[in-house]
Amino acid sequence: MASVAVEHTYRYRYSSHYWPQSEEQSQAHLSLATDTTIPIETPEIKGTTDSFFDGVLLNPKRAASLLQGVAAIVASRFNNPNWQRLADPVVTCGASRLRFEGFSGCCSAYVRADFLPEAVEGCWNGRGTTNVDFNAPMLAALRSIRPRDYIGFSVGSDQVAISRSGEHWVERKVSLPVRWLKGFLEIQAYQSRMVPMIEVSGLQARNFLYSLPRSKSRTPLYILPSGPGLRLSRVAGRGGVKAAGLERLRVLESLVHEAEHLRIWSDDETGTSAWELVFSDARFHLILTADVWRGFSGEGQMLSTLAESRDEESLVSVQSAFASEAIGDIGILSRRTGIEPAKVRTALAVLGTRGLVGYDLDGESYFHRVLPFDMTKIESLQPRLVAARKLLDEGKVRISKSGPDGTEAFVEGKDATYFVRIGGEESKCTCPWYAKHQNERGPCKHILAVQIKLDDESNVSS
Repeated sequence: MASVAVEHTYRYRYSSHYWPQSEEQSQAHLSLATDTTIPIETPEIKGTTDSFFDGVLLNPKRAASLLQGVAAIVASRFNNPNWQRLADPVVTCGASRLRFEGFSGCCSAYVRADFLPEAVEGCWNGRGTTNVDFNAPMLAALRSIRPRDYIGFSVGSDQVAISRSGEHWVERKVSLPVRWLKGFLEIQAYQSRMVPMIEVSGLQARNFLYSLPRSKSRTPLYILPSGPGLRLSRVAGRGGVKAAGLERLRVLESLVHEAEHLRIWSDDETGTSAWELVFSDARFHLILTADVWRGFSGEGQMLSTLAESRDEESLVSVQSAFASEAIGDIGILSRRTGIEPAKVRTALAVLGTRGLVGYDLDGESYFHRVLPFDMTKIESLQPRLVAARKLLDEGKVRISKSGPDGTEAFVEGKDATYFVRIGGEESKCTCPWYAKHQNERGPCKHILAVQIKLDDESNVSS
């Protein structure tokens, strides 16, 4: 069965390219073409320009390796080989950082390479988010870069292309997997809940990664602290992190030799884990679902946020304050806007559903981005949310009790009537879907329907 997809056209002014150093050219130049359908904004001038950044790579071999790592995950399909893959990562420029991110084809792995100000030297021309053309010649060129090469680096610049081949466009129409779009919507919700569990040196990280079994892991294992290093166990232990599909970690093997530290993060509620390689001038994030058959797109962690009504005044204030800074945490945004932290957190979650927010584990803060996809399609492509609204429209939700201790309701389903209780931090339902997944994959349609009804009644009464 083919996955649901939406049509999207990448429009590049030229193809990404690499020109090696020669007698005619004093330095090698790496030029990454961006999708020009999205404007690049600067704090002073809002409009379309042709470049995020122009300068040089201070550690070209490492930068090339990290970009290859991003490309390797984006090109991978760890579970179902028939799922589509999206070859062109998303790049966000802001706060003197370049962030390249994407998902595996099966959406069970999210990857992001962050280049800090220490990684590059040059002119920051704007702030924004777009796709970058990662074609086969570009990937081959990245593999050929050596540590001593002097590499000029630009993202979105068209000067080289014009001087060589004149003005032209490279257009590539693709079917964007809805899994990928939903994954971007969900990923910041997972990251913001994660807690740091383990940190080891680069040497200990290398020893552990090189010792991982070569065969695919069929059952979950536990990564446990062991003295200064790490070990695998089939039994849970104190301070351990549960993980399955360890073959997804192999991309780290080619990168870890220069890493200073490895940090491992975890979200116990969903079983998601994050692996962060720390370099002096960069960060490499790999975030894995609890198993390879689970994709970030299908988890539904943001469904309640999509369903609830919007506090538009708070939303506009937070978005305005956040966009002007490119990076921010809840405390700073709360002080700047005068809005209580809980409402700021909700506003950021809503902005995340629109592709306007990403999350940085390293700084425990949010960063501003505008995804170059039509994110307005997302809500209509959420089956549980669509089904919940249909239950309400058909009058199949009846609130039986509502008070300080919680809410109880009955929701008429196709084959039975289900009892829903919402109270405290956990909601429950008697339907088969909830019995199977509990709250690990977001709320069921019956809980969603009750939440929407309560929200609507609250807005009417106020």
